[in-house]
Amino acid sequence: MDESPGLIVDKELGKIFNGNTLTVDRSSRKPRDTGLSKIVWAAAQMNPRNKGSTGLAAFRMREMDPETFRELLKRTLSISLTRDELREMVDYFDPDMNGYVTTSDFLSRFFKMGGIEKQAQDKWRVEKAKKMCQKEAVIERRRTKKRELLTQAITPQTKFTERDRESALNKLGQASLLYMRDRTRVPGFAEMKGFRVKSLQPLEFRDLLKKSLQLQLTNREIVALIDEIADDPHKDGSGLVDGATFMAFFLRLGRSMHNDEIAEAKLELRKKKLRQQISEMRIREDEAFQKEIQLLDWSQADLQSALQKLRDVAARYDRRALGPAQLEAFSANGMTPEVFARQLSRT
Repeated sequence: MDESPGLIVDKELGKIFNGNTLTVDRSSRKPRDTGLSKIVWAAAQMNPRNKGSTGLAAFRMREMDPETFRELLKRTLSISLTRDELREMVDYFDPDMNGYVTTSDFLSRFFKMGGIEKQAQDKWRVEKAKKMCQKEAVIERRRTKKRELLTQAITPQTKFTERDRESALNKLGQASLLYMRDRTRVPGFAEMKGFRVKSLQPLEFRDLLKKSLQLQLTNREIVALIDEIADDPHKDGSGLVDGATFMAFFLRLGRSMHNDEIAEAKLELRKKKLRQQISEMRIREDEAFQKEIQLLDWSQADLQSALQKLRDVAARYDRRALGPAQLEAFSANGMTPEVFARQLSRT
């Protein structure tokens, strides 16, 4: 519905009721109900003190025919009626059934319906506010009770296991690594200003870990972590955590895990190189073994052929034609078959 002079359009209420009224239910979709709902809604939004330059001055005439009535509603109150709704509204505001709407009767009933609707809306607002207050009070009581139970559950006397300690340190260490690598730009991390306080209760400490580092720790993990951080967590029986002590421990834990990662990476690299060397050595051994097998695979004819070739070479041997090296290549105490074959070929 558009705003026009004299109307105070409550947008929030309009969204809630979607143009419907409390005193007239238009959900029936009958022309009488929908048309009357539009007029009642406009009447409830009407402020006589803010009628503008024209306001309801157009309704000065004594009687209005249906078309005039429809046009005045549209221009003055931004009410658009369908033909069926117009027919029903003329009948509603024309008790004499003469086909005309008496202006004085219409305005009297218009303001009366508006007043009743305003009272209904005000009552609805009050009841809604009461319900909201009651709901918030219930939620707050539940939060308080839950917080009290949690406070009682996290005490220095809470028992924890070594697994709880390891789990807490691992979670905190991973968070410290992320924080040290990218500081507060890590997605989800908040500022660490909350840890600047002198002392933190266990529950406050857990809430800060969750808010600042997105850490979800159990009660036993919290107590185990406090036991690891504090010099003497049972000194005063409160299990308080000093903020500065925690930050020092937090960063130290991150550096330690970072160094462990570097050492582990170096060890893994050495293992990889060693595995590669072993693999290459095995390949060479396999190749040598295959060559030895090939050398053992010979016949008597191969032997006779080799000896004949050697005799022919010996017969053509000329010491002066070998150069300064001559036969020194064969001066070694022993040669592998491969080396022996190469020397024969070269010399």
